[in-house]
Amino acid sequence: MNETVVAMSECDRYIAGSLVTLFGFVGITLNTCVMYAVIKNKKFSMSFGSMCVSQLAANLGTSLVLGLCVGPVNIIDPSLHSTYLGGVCGQMLILFWNASIFSRVLSSVNRLITLLHPFHYELIITSRLTVLLIIAVWMVSCAQAAPYLDQSCAFVFSQLNFTPEFQTTTCGVVTGVYLFFFVGIITVALIFAIDFVAFLKMHQIQKTAYQRVPNQDYRFLLQIFIQATASSSQLFLYFWISPEFKEESWINFAAKTLSWFIVPFVDGAVFMLFNPDLRLCKKKVIREPITVDLPRKSVHTIEMSVSVTKRNNKETGKNELEISSISTISAGATELEDISVYM
Repeated sequence: MNETVVAMSECDRYIAGSLVTLFGFVGITLNTCVMYAVIKNKKFSMSFGSMCVSQLAANLGTSLVLGLCVGPVNIIDPSLHSTYLGGVCGQMLILFWNASIFSRVLSSVNRLITLLHPFHYELIITSRLTVLLIIAVWMVSCAQAAPYLDQSCAFVFSQLNFTPEFQTTTCGVVTGVYLFFFVGIITVALIFAIDFVAFLKMHQIQKTAYQRVPNQDYRFLLQIFIQATASSSQLFLYFWISPEFKEESWINFAAKTLSWFIVPFVDGAVFMLFNPDLRLCKKKVIREPITVDLPRKSVHTIEMSVSVTKRNNKETGKNELEISSISTISAGATELEDISVYM
């Protein structure tokens, strides 16, 4: 909410505007690259990949608003923050914030369903349902950002210290405290709760003698946890830390303005960190699905190290992978008979 703060000097104004613009372009570059990598990487399922793209698109939107609107306005003419343009910039920040955390909820639920119902996942999370859920996320985000069009509810940047502020009106209190803060806290808490249930399920699976949770599932869980922590950190900085330093212009600026870069930066970074395939752009990987014919009675998880040779079958016209040796077999698999692998 609007409070008495120390105004920045003319020199500080240019520095603040330059920082916001610079960080904005870093966020634009990072999230654009990660989004492109996710779209091109076929390892991600259609549903999970689409949810990730929705989240990254929201982060990209936040970076665009800050880097192309807020930062340049701070440098050129701060009075523009009090115009309709300034109100729209603040409204777009709220919209993209909501879309980001709501998309993260979808990713958490998606991961939980893969653990609870692995054999019925494709029947539950269909492509059509995924599209409808993502559309719903953005529609709810737009609806929640709609009140900010009203001047009494506007979320605008201060001309004094260049921090985003909610209005002190009744509408400003409702939108700032209830629609932004409480909704954000509840959503982040929901993500943590879903992740905790997913962790318990993974622990239960891991204890089973013939099952094993892939490391990738643990990485996805940790990824979502870190992203949710980033969102809660932004709320903490804005509503708790910044009021304690309202007389320290730069600390207040960092807690209220630069904190908006936490989510775009962390989301983009953890996507790259916890998904090695997104970094292996030059490595040639066989992406076609591979089918392995095993005896019907062999139903356990099998881990093996194999040597294969690729050849072309002139009779069928298909590429085939011939298994020449198997070095290890574990996890209680039954004896393997003829194994044929096709691409």
